Amino acid sequence: MIRWLLVLVVLCFGPVTVADPSPAGMKTLQTQSYVLHTDLEQPEAEAIGSHLDTMNEAYRELFSGFRMPPRAPMDVYVFQTEEAYLRFLRDSFGGDGTGSGGMFVTRGSRKALVCWKGDGGMDWVREVLQHEGFHQFAAELFPSIPLWANEGFAELFGHAVVVDGKVVLGEIPPGPLARLQQARAADALVPFNDFFEIDSSVWGSHVRSGSAGLQYAQAWSLVHFFLYAQEGRWQQQFMSFLDQMNHGMEWQSAFRSTFKVKSWSEIQPAFLAYLETMQASDYRRVIQQLEFLASGMQFLSRQEVYPSTLQLLRQNLLTRRFEFTSHLFGAVLHMKADDDSLYRLPGTDGSTSMPHLVLADDRGRPLHGSTGGARRPWNIGTVGLEPRNFMVWWDRGRDGWTFRLGYE
Repeated sequence: MIRWLLVLVVLCFGPVTVADPSPAGMKTLQTQSYVLHTDLEQPEAEAIGSHLDTMNEAYRELFSGFRMPPRAPMDVYVFQTEEAYLRFLRDSFGGDGTGSGGMFVTRGSRKALVCWKGDGGMDWVREVLQHEGFHQFAAELFPSIPLWANEGFAELFGHAVVVDGKVVLGEIPPGPLARLQQARAADALVPFNDFFEIDSSVWGSHVRSGSAGLQYAQAWSLVHFFLYAQEGRWQQQFMSFLDQMNHGMEWQSAFRSTFKVKSWSEIQPAFLAYLETMQASDYRRVIQQLEFLASGMQFLSRQEVYPSTLQLLRQNLLTRRFEFTSHLFGAVLHMKADDDSLYRLPGTDGSTSMPHLVLADDRGRPLHGSTGGARRPWNIGTVGLEPRNFMVWWDRGRDGWTFRLGYE
């Protein structure tokens, strides 16, 4: 986690002069939205290129109603080693990337994203690109975006979960949430009148002193609040604020006209109330659990067994000693039916008073009572998970029942 914070530390305090050309020995891969320059092996390069396009579509989807920049290819440089990355920044940019894992850099109208892989693996690269890719995109969409919003959105996308080519936003990671709650208890959150106006020099001084973690967490949580608090109460206004910036309005004027406030501190009480209610979520773990349960349901359907309650599903899987190995998110996770944690959401006790798992009909309604003897696997989903719920849906084809993941 320390290393990830260091990546975020040096991202976008201001433009860094970029000089051509790219170094020798770099292969070039053209994707739908990017030109990728890399010294990684071809399979890794192709995987990165695909991931970049997936994220670009997610950026565009969230802001689909806005004036979009043209799809001019954007440059991305990904190096195998930190040494090559630092040398490239120093020799080509005249910049010092010490301690960083990635940067978004500009010169005039040219913009580029630069990072390195090292021992962190492909997951590390993807996280950096998700964060940095937003900065690159936002530079076209919102040239005057304030730091708190720019970094907040970048963190929102950095925490995103990508599964089956879909980008799922809104996860509340336990680390940033704990940092915020501790700061709140110690009265150490940056007051909104200061945080909204924070500039690159102040942001950078926190980075150099090693205290940047809180400001990134606060920026992320502020964007999360505007998008998801109270079932999206503030979302329409927030998107209107962004739309006005997209049309060239200076951000302070856009915010005041949209939210009808004179002082940034007027937003703070509602934010603090939301912070008190936030609960950590682990979307990757939830999706892996749903994959296990759905695979178990599919296994039982081949034996013409169709449980209509979570308890019956568990009992049938236990009886058959069902096991399943997930390969999602670049990890191998072996799960067994006798693991009780698979039948409740992370951080809960399985009771219906907390977010929980359910079996549901084809309209997503939890099953209650008799199902009329229906001979089919039932949909499996979550209830009460904020800010979005997941559902496994079933389709029947020539080869039997298959499942797919959906989310609100």
